[in-house]
Amino acid sequence: MDKIYGLSQRELAKLVGTTASVICLLEDADYQGHSMAMLNRIAAALNQRVEIRFVRLKAKTARV
Repeated sequence: MDKIYGLSQRELAKLVGTTASVICLLEDADYQGHSMAMLNRIAAALNQRVEIRFVRLKAKTARV
């Protein structure tokens, strides 16, 4: 996020009302504790919205 919006983790945390360590966790690709509430808070701080889409997987083709 910092590269896209030009914000440090500390600056984003201040906008969102959390700590830089929480933002650091959220940016970790292996972190699985994201909540919709926190994602919405971040989106609102950045004047964005959260969008979740379900996209159909391509069907596997059988090998002959």
